[in-house]
Amino acid sequence: MKKKPLVVLTGPTAVGKTKASIGLAKAIGGEIISADSMQVYEYMDIGSAKIRPEEMQGIPHELIDIADPSEEWNVVRFQREAKAAVQRITAKGRLPVLVGGTHLIHAKIDAAIKLFALHRQHKKDGIIGREPFSLFLIVIGNLFAGLTRKFQCPDDAFQVVGVNGHRRCYQAYKDPMTNKKVRRYISNRDRTKLQRMIEKTLCVEELIDKKEEYRGLKMYLNVCKNVESRKDRRIAEVPEIREYTDRLTALPTKYQEWERAEFPTNPFPNEVGIKSVLGVEVRSKSEAYIASRLKAQGLAVRYECELQLDHHKVYPDFTIMDPRTGKIYYWEHLGLMDDESYKEHAMKKLHEYASSGYYPMMNLIITSETKERPLDLGLVDHMIDYFFA
Repeated sequence: MKKKPLVVLTGPTAVGKTKASIGLAKAIGGEIISADSMQVYEYMDIGSAKIRPEEMQGIPHELIDIADPSEEWNVVRFQREAKAAVQRITAKGRLPVLVGGTHLIHAKIDAAIKLFALHRQHKKDGIIGREPFSLFLIVIGNLFAGLTRKFQCPDDAFQVVGVNGHRRCYQAYKDPMTNKKVRRYISNRDRTKLQRMIEKTLCVEELIDKKEEYRGLKMYLNVCKNVESRKDRRIAEVPEIREYTDRLTALPTKYQEWERAEFPTNPFPNEVGIKSVLGVEVRSKSEAYIASRLKAQGLAVRYECELQLDHHKVYPDFTIMDPRTGKIYYWEHLGLMDDESYKEHAMKKLHEYASSGYYPMMNLIITSETKERPLDLGLVDHMIDYFFA
């Protein structure tokens, strides 16, 4: 049976495993499999030292951000996901590099090596038929049972204990051989280690708090997401209310799906990147304000969705669908009208809109600004009231 090669890089917290693993993977033509019990969870970036995309330097990473914080990450799932990752990597002719920390991993790897020797010498002991790597996964997988199980003293936690009237600092952890909680004295002179232990302990506690908070929020959202508000129900049920009020009900499902559907967008890079209520970054604060007012009016909105005119394609800032009528409107905000080349391009664009049947104050909304005369926010509100109130 041909053995599958596996490279393992381990070490304690904050010794530079991430940086070393990138260099190692580049040197041997490998891809990285994370053996970290916290980095598997999405959103768990604080305190887990999760590698950022820009730090990966083009090296693919497996088993990062693959589990929801409300899910249980256990031995069985680790074995399944890790083995699948190895198969994907080896199928590409590359080497899998398993990267993980804590002293428990060292103990498990040592146990795995001994089991490999036993596998070679005593095939009759019931391990026959398993690939050496599969056996390694079983051993390493047991690590995650310990890391994901809640216990009072997290691995490598910081503790202060009163001894004969004096307060002494300790490093608390589980002995990998006996699985019992033990502690090691830390001298007050070792300030670097004390600071690291304190920071790690606080981060672990914060992660537990955030995970519990996330679970609570998710439970709340699961209960409330299908509950229609009394206001919306009254508007939907009573025609007279709909006739005499400007209030809109929650956006119907089909319009939400229209918003979320994939569509071709402007390929020109967005170098500003202003956050907006649309869930995408827009190109100016003025556009962010317009987006917020459109959504507050209960409209379905797409940002820079491609529109085919008679002669070529354009990307209006906002494509707006009114859920009451089903009509579509386009909003162009011309934000640099004091720039001559921009102004000339904007005039040509408006002419092309008109020649293709899109006219201002009919199905095309136009706003503009210059450095001397910024966007009038009151005008934005007035335009939205005029078209959609």
